[in-house]
Amino acid sequence: MNLKRGNNLINTILIMGIILLGLSVKVNAQEWPEIFNPLVLRTLYLEISPEDWSIVQNDETFDVEVPALFWMEEDSPIQISVRRKSGDPLNSGSGFTKVSLKLDINEFVTGQEWYGLKKTQPRKW
Repeated sequence: MNLKRGNNLINTILIMGIILLGLSVKVNAQEWPEIFNPLVLRTLYLEISPEDWSIVQNDETFDVEVPALFWMEEDSPIQISVRRKSGDPLNSGSGFTKVSLKLDINEFVTGQEWYGLKKTQPRKW
């Protein structure tokens, strides 16, 4: 009987310790840029020369970066770099190739940010 009461006391102390520890841990919510507001539909633009687009589509090293202009709706375009992200392209019968992209906001313009971002991947939006 005493052993059972001792185990209950130990369990109670452990539970109280866990609760107190949990209360003392401060959780900081990460602040996300307004660009990620799921209730707002945004139009993004990427302008890249046909020659550079062909280079990105056919790059199998995933290291070639080409310049492009990037902007959203009423924003002024900014210069960024675009490269192909690793992965298999999606091909259609019409010769169109869809590839995943990585956009580097500050590759050509040091310290440049776009809505708090320095790099992004459009598929994640």
